[in-house]
Amino acid sequence: MNLFKYLFFLLCILHLSCKKTNVSTGISIDYPAAYIINGGDNSISVLNLSTNTIDASIQLSDATFPHHIYLSPDKKTLAIGVPGSDLSGGHSSAGVHSHGTSQSGKGHKEMGEILVLNAVTLQERARTKTPSMSHNAVYTTNGKQIWSAKMVKQGQIIIYSNDELRELKHINTGNTPLEVTMSADGSTAFVANSGSNTVEAFDVTSYKSKAIISVGKTPVGAWAASNNKMYVDNEAGKSISEIDVASLKVTATIALNYTPAMAKYNKVYDELWVSNATNGAIHYYKKLNSVWTENGSINTGADAHALAFSANEKTCYITNQGAATVSILDVINHTKIKDVSVGSKPNGIVLRN
Repeated sequence: MNLFKYLFFLLCILHLSCKKTNVSTGISIDYPAAYIINGGDNSISVLNLSTNTIDASIQLSDATFPHHIYLSPDKKTLAIGVPGSDLSGGHSSAGVHSHGTSQSGKGHKEMGEILVLNAVTLQERARTKTPSMSHNAVYTTNGKQIWSAKMVKQGQIIIYSNDELRELKHINTGNTPLEVTMSADGSTAFVANSGSNTVEAFDVTSYKSKAIISVGKTPVGAWAASNNKMYVDNEAGKSISEIDVASLKVTATIALNYTPAMAKYNKVYDELWVSNATNGAIHYYKKLNSVWTENGSINTGADAHALAFSANEKTCYITNQGAATVSILDVINHTKIKDVSVGSKPNGIVLRN
């Protein structure tokens, strides 16, 4: 009997160890890097920003369709939202507006996950199942909390501890929330309620709602800018809404003839860059007489999606979901430097400069 207990105990230990992601990766990312989430093959590609080459990659264990990735303020950890469903075809058609049911139509809820990895070794530090699909997981400015949303009709934001991903609080919000983001000063959280065509703003300290702001059809994310604005990509509405963080009002709307995937403001050149998922390009805009006017575009790759600027904002990196590449662009000259092959259906990207 003692031998049986010992063997059972040993099997349990082996089973638990197998469930851990990347127990020993052998990776040490001690250089400026971009982390790219590849939803199609459940992997992360690491781009060396000094050489513009892929220097590391890992498979994420027991993770299906990882989507977006964020870096903690101390640059030590990475938070990954894993909705568990392929959103590369667009959010309106992905079944996320059907009360949290799956695309198969069988009525069961899609379950998601949040993963936290060590940013240097890519070893898993924590993970938790989420009660529904989870579009992303974003850190608060002090790094103590991670906010995410339940992508269901009766939407909620769930707040977790950074250390062990313990659930701390639930906050009700609108219909089918997608991306949760933080203002540049970290005081306000914004959630894009894709089914309500609104963005709701919350005080990060008190957790109270500050405003519900009407935007375009199917907002996906409100992207923070250093000019105290948030730029919302309205997927089905084919537009960008500019929200002033101080007044929490829409101060400008940019009508587009393509489906936007993300909008980022470049403070050095005072330009707004928008990824064109329809035609695989980046469009850049200048504000003239209080109106955002397109100044040009750069072809990238099929289904251009997330974008990120380097620390000096002179270089832009764009994930191309349909091309399985990342395009590296020269911001000053508005030209492409090169395309780099990554994994299947690359989506989220974050830089550690």
